[in-house]
Amino acid sequence: MARFVAIGAVLMAVFAAAFAPAGLSRLALDQVPQVALLNPSGTLWSGSGTLHTYGNRLGTLSWDLQGFTIFLGVLSYDFTLKGQDLDLHGNGGAGWNRSFAITATGRVGEAFVNGLMAPYDITISGDLNLNDSRIEFVEGIPSAADGLASWAGGSVRYGLGSRTFSAVLPAMQLALGPGPEAQLFEYNGNKELMVAELQPNGFAKVAMTRRMTALANNPWPGQGDPDQVVVEVEEKIF
Repeated sequence: MARFVAIGAVLMAVFAAAFAPAGLSRLALDQVPQVALLNPSGTLWSGSGTLHTYGNRLGTLSWDLQGFTIFLGVLSYDFTLKGQDLDLHGNGGAGWNRSFAITATGRVGEAFVNGLMAPYDITISGDLNLNDSRIEFVEGIPSAADGLASWAGGSVRYGLGSRTFSAVLPAMQLALGPGPEAQLFEYNGNKELMVAELQPNGFAKVAMTRRMTALANNPWPGQGDPDQVVVEVEEKIF
C-alpha cells in the first residue's frame, strides 16, 4: 500500500509541475539580484515572459523544464533569451537551498555591454560572445564560475579624471572561474591583462597589469615586467 501511495505522490508532483502557472518561474529568478520576469505565459513546464533587469527590458525569455530534475531537488530549464542586444541560449537551475546556476552561449550586443560599463565611463565597439559561460549564485551572490567569453577587439574609449583616452585593442578572451573571478587574456594567448575577483566581503577587486596599460594607450611609467600588476581598484557591489 505504501508503495502505491509513494507512486501516486510522484505522479501528482509531475502533474502539478507540468500544469503549474508560468508565474511560478519567478521563484527561480528571485535568487538572481535585480532580475524580474514580467507577463509570464504558458506553464512552469514550458512558457515565456519578458525579462527585465535594473528596470530595463532584456528581451523575451522562453523556457522548457527538464522534468526529471524535480526528483533531484532542483528546477532545471533549457532557455533562450532574444532581444535587441541579446541572443542567448543555455540552461538555468534553482535548488531548494536558495542556490541558482545559469549557463549561457551566444551574443551579448555592444549596446548592452556599454550600458553596463556606462557608470565607469567606458565604451567599446563590437559584441561579446559567450561560450558555455556559467555563474553559480548562493542567496543571490555569485559563488563560482566557469566557461569563456570573447571579444573580437576594436576601439575603446574611457575616462580618467578630467581626461579621455582612446585605443584600438586586440582580440581578447575572458576565462571565468573557478571561484567568483575572471581573468582577461589576449585571444589565443597566455598574456594576462586583468583579473577581477568578487571577495567574501562583497567587494569586487580588479587588478590591471603593466601590459594592459600599454595596450590602453596609457602606459604605466618606468620599466618593469609586463605581467606586473600596477593598478588595483575595489568597489562594494553586494
